[in-house]
Formats: sequence, structure tokens, C-alpha cells
Amino acid sequence: MLKPHRPRARLRALAAGGKVIGYFTNWGTYDRDYHVKNIETSGSADKLTHINYAFGNVTGGTCRIGDSYADYEKAYTAEESVDGVADTWDQELRGNFNQLRKLKKLHPDLKVLWSFGGWSWSGGFGEAAQNPAAFAKLRPGGGPPLGRCLRRHRHRLGVPQRLRAHL
Repeated sequence: MLKPHRPRARLRALAAGGKVIGYFTNWGTYDRDYHVKNIETSGSADKLTHINYAFGNVTGGTCRIGDSYADYEKAYTAEESVDGVADTWDQELRGNFNQLRKLKKLHPDLKVLWSFGGWSWSGGFGEAAQNPAAFAKLRPGGGPPLGRCLRRHRHRLGVPQRLRAHL
């Protein structure tokens, strides 16, 4: 049976020590046309304690960017942006990561968790479990460790503490 929407659900969950977690897929920005801004404009950001961001890839025993264009390359227009400010050609961080950073500025208690694996990218977990330090060295699609943009913004993006030391 469906229950009516209760706008104070987040407050009740927090009072009970619970979490209200939303799920956001990087690939949803394509055909589904669902962007980080939609989390804000729908009012969902006010109710969430966490966003589960999917997905990063696990291959060769390391975590890797799943979709570099959606994650940090796509330039958002002012209309598409969480804060109404367009991305510029020369900024280091764009895409969903920058939009999540902007959302966190509006909702400082909101945590972003980065999920790795998923339906097609889980094959490397066995190898990753054998060497957690190597897994934590985030690499884009198979190249060298991801550059300055993620290292510089890792605290604002909510990268887990155990991974921060390896970026």
C-alpha cells in the first residue's frame, strides 16, 4: 500500500539516527535528461542526508572513472546548473562532480557517496580486495592517476577519508 508523502521524513529519520539516501546515476544525464539540478528543483535535496552517486568502474584492481564526460567534463549552461552559473571552458572541474559540489554548498550536511561496480563494472572487485591501496588510486579509463581536478576538490566532493590519502 502506498503511503502519503511526508515532508518531515528527513527530520524524523535524522532524529532517529537514520539516513535518507537518494540514488543518482551518471548515465541518467543522457537519455533520461536527469541532472543534479533536478535533485534541487524537485525539493529532494532538502530531504536527503546522502546521495549515492553511481558509478565508478573497477578494473585491473583499481577504481576508475566510469564516464569522464558525465562525471567531470560536461560543461553545464546557466540554465542547467544547480546555482544558475554556467561552466567555463577553462575551469578544472565540470560535469556532475562540479554540480554535486554546488549542491553541497547549498546543503552542507548532504553527503555524497561514490558507488563502484554496478551491473557491468564489478569484475575487478576480487583483485581490488587483494590490494586496497591500489584500488584507492583512482585512474581514468586506464591511464595515469586522475590529475589535479579530483585531488584539488576531493574534500568538497565527499571522497571517503580512506581514499583521500591515496589521491
